[in-house]
Amino acid sequence: MKGFRLNTEILMIDTVEKFIQNFKPNQKDIILTNEVIYHPILSQFKLSCRVIFQEKYGAGEPSDEMINQIISALGPAEYDRIFAIGGG
Repeated sequence: MKGFRLNTEILMIDTVEKFIQNFKPNQKDIILTNEVIYHPILSQFKLSCRVIFQEKYGAGEPSDEMINQIISALGPAEYDRIFAIGGG
């Protein structure tokens, strides 16, 4: 077993435009969101990052099974950042 430590930082940004300007999502990033958020709002920005729709892996709060399915779907590629957009 390998151990690791995450230094988590949670930020709240007022607009999608500010988010894109500040973080410049690229092909080494993942956005985890829902289709109901992505299609009307984020899709217009034609981002080059990978987008994962949570609802394709289950409903409600993410379970271990959902997380494992998402990891499996991502495959062996390496990513620098994960942006979770939406939720409560």
